[in-house]
Amino acid sequence: MRTSVLLLLATFMPTAFSPVAAQSTDSSPFTPSAVWSSPTRSSDSYRTGNGHPGPNYWQNHVDYRIEARLDTTAHRIRGSVRYTYTNNSPTPLQSIWLLTGGSPSSQLVDSSEVSSSSASAPIQISDVSVNGTQNSATTVSTSTRTQVRFRSPVAPRGGTVTFTLQYHVPISLEGRLPTRMYAPSGVLYEIGHWYPRVAVYSEQRGWAEVPARRPLKALSEYGSYDYSLTVPANLIVAGSGTLMNSDSVLTSDQRRRLMRARDSHRKVAIITPDQAGHPDTRPQQSGLLTWSYQMNGVRDVAWAASPAFIWNATRINRKEKRDGLAMSFYPRSSMGGQAWNRSTYHTQKGVEFLSNRLTTYPWNTMVNVAGPVSLRSFPGLSFCSRSAAGYRLFSCTIQNLSQNWFSVMASGNEERHPWMNKGLQTALSVLAHRTLYEGEFSPKQDAAFAPKGNAPAEGLLPLMTAPDASSITTPPALQDQQWRSTLTSYKPAYGLLLLREYILSPNRFDYALRQYVQRWAYRQPTPEDFFHAINDATGTGLSWFWTGWFRHSWAVDQAITNVSYVNETPTDGALVTFELKRKLPLPVEAKIIESDGDTQHLRLPVEVWQQGATYTARLTTDSRLRTIQLDPNGQLPDVNPRNDTWSSQHSPDRANRTP
Repeated sequence: MRTSVLLLLATFMPTAFSPVAAQSTDSSPFTPSAVWSSPTRSSDSYRTGNGHPGPNYWQNHVDYRIEARLDTTAHRIRGSVRYTYTNNSPTPLQSIWLLTGGSPSSQLVDSSEVSSSSASAPIQISDVSVNGTQNSATTVSTSTRTQVRFRSPVAPRGGTVTFTLQYHVPISLEGRLPTRMYAPSGVLYEIGHWYPRVAVYSEQRGWAEVPARRPLKALSEYGSYDYSLTVPANLIVAGSGTLMNSDSVLTSDQRRRLMRARDSHRKVAIITPDQAGHPDTRPQQSGLLTWSYQMNGVRDVAWAASPAFIWNATRINRKEKRDGLAMSFYPRSSMGGQAWNRSTYHTQKGVEFLSNRLTTYPWNTMVNVAGPVSLRSFPGLSFCSRSAAGYRLFSCTIQNLSQNWFSVMASGNEERHPWMNKGLQTALSVLAHRTLYEGEFSPKQDAAFAPKGNAPAEGLLPLMTAPDASSITTPPALQDQQWRSTLTSYKPAYGLLLLREYILSPNRFDYALRQYVQRWAYRQPTPEDFFHAINDATGTGLSWFWTGWFRHSWAVDQAITNVSYVNETPTDGALVTFELKRKLPLPVEAKIIESDGDTQHLRLPVEVWQQGATYTARLTTDSRLRTIQLDPNGQLPDVNPRNDTWSSQHSPDRANRTP
């Protein structure tokens, strides 16, 4: 018995079979020109056709100096922000938009304008001054955002403006961020969306990128952060970025333990369970302490605080980087061998895994915090549920960590193209589930991927067969709500894994993904930038895939429609006809077993469909064929698996079979 692998590249044998009308969301017949001639964005001076920023690409920049105070009596944050905004665009800017959170006044648009004194946004703004001058700007607020209007425009191509404001924001009780919870060991604060962020002004849409419907998903401008947090002295703070004044807020013993953690690949307890909440863990027992942090090249920062944190840390091994720390903060109630006791190792292994696959994690710390919020991530800081353990804790940690690459470094517009972040995060999470801890937490099956627990390809069939289903690239506001999560995470992630493991190869895809991250790190890529970068780095024209899987919701249906023999003699070869019965073309893989037991593995490139919806492959055979199985590894979400197999038992007297 022999086994062979057959790769057929360009032996086209037209047949009498005509294309079958697609029954997917695009009901027109399969037409090669419609698939391979899809329009793409042409190259310009801002964004090139090979997936690079163009020579005239620009984006604006903002430096933040935040001074905030936690009021534990009124459950409120009060603070001031100094913004230094650089306008690199070719256009003078008369105003700047700030993101202030809150609930929009309608589901789709926010058309109500109110004065700054009666703004309904939860972040309340006052005392705006420009370059140190009071009353030099006016503000107009909607329920989710505030426009700061200057008397004089900010000059283009490098002009700057410095303005300051006062603000305050309430802290909810186990609600939306910023929030707090109470546990037997003490109060725990998780603080995100806690200051006004500067929205993105882009070359494509100007300030029209500022969303009214989902303010917390809004894209904010890249910049540097220098922020200080004044809190009661008994609280331990965990923040995004690097703690700049450890001498003032940590004990000498805690500082020594952190130094030891930087040199150890094993977990070091900075605050042990027995020490958590004890006065000796603080350099002073009363009054206030100010914690100072810095972080550069990010769009946002967040923090947490509690008197009862257990605190663990260990070194992150990174190429060309030293002193990186993975850290976890959690209360005693979250302890457990399969619970938060493993969080620091999940964080460490996750950062190392993603750094090796993509590009090195650039910041000094990565923090995981247990509390009332789950699956929320900010640069360098992750929130997972205090009750998470086992699979749930690992999955939340990895999904949150991946956002530092596909939301922080290379960030698609979360409001318009959430799949550029969520889909890539989910695909990387699937690989991490397979790889880390020797697959202990594999396969990934949760709300983001294969939510019903079945095979991932099978789980996509309801969407693939749904009439008028939206596409991945349809703006979320226009998508059918029942498919929104699938179109944001599940389908794009599976499509990227299909590209990696069925269409290209892991080596080629992984290289291309690294190239995309490196080209667009700390910039603002669009879907076309992503598509062009992958095309260029793989040296492959993939427009047919981007068109069918991402821009449309075309279905997959490959079929075996005929089997015969050359000269009716098996030893002269077999002729197997495959047909594309739906509109999405993909390469063909088939397992062929002959009656003498010999096995062939046939692979046909996607280009066989460029001549039409049918293709006949000629096989070298020694005996009659016994069975043929399309997609033998079950990787394709084929909407009609009944026509994926052929068996001679169905036609005992002759080879020909028409399904």
